[in-house]
Amino acid sequence: MGKIRLIQTTVLYCCMGYFSFRGNIAAVIMTSTFILVPYLEERRCEMSYKNNEGYSDPTAGKAVRAAGRMPTHIYNAFCVLNNTAGLLGLEITGIRDRKTGKEWKK
Repeated sequence: MGKIRLIQTTVLYCCMGYFSFRGNIAAVIMTSTFILVPYLEERRCEMSYKNNEGYSDPTAGKAVRAAGRMPTHIYNAFCVLNNTAGLLGLEITGIRDRKTGKEWKK
């Protein structure tokens, strides 16, 4: 909640600085609402994992998302390979780890 409040006050102060010049306080509220609503909806979707009983379970949700995500070191190698192949007009559509045998499609 602290991060959302910090973003909200930062956006509000930026908007107030802009709109106080014009003297329209209603525009400040409208602008901060339009900027914050998509951010809050994104956060809500991110934490919407529920267990079998219907209760929110953010720890299990993080684990499920992490299981399907490509590790950072493999993602970096994938980007380098894809950019190099792009110079030749090719595209890398998947990558497989030799040790684990796990495959990631892009």
